[in-house]
Amino acid sequence: MASLGLQQHDSPATLTDPPLTTPTVSVVLPTYNRADTIGAAIRSVLCQSFAALELIVVDDGSTDNTSEVVDALDDPHSRYHVQANRGASAARNAGIAEVA
Repeated sequence: MASLGLQQHDSPATLTDPPLTTPTVSVVLPTYNRADTIGAAIRSVLCQSFAALELIVVDDGSTDNTSEVVDALDDPHSRYHVQANRGASAARNAGIAEVA
């Protein structure tokens, strides 16, 4: 397999790793009323072996306990953006606007 010149680590990023100053990859994760699945989605992103990433979770006005689930998974590689419900496209665009 050809090298893409990406910095990789032997172990996945963990909740205790320090945040990166300039991440190479930004993952935008829009959500709306997905408290039952958002934790698993966040852990999936943060457990990748490629650690030079940031995760931007955009809550599109959830009315369930999505915010409590996201807050409980506090991680220096991630940011949480809450907005009024404007739809999936607006949530993705808001996340892209947050990219470091």
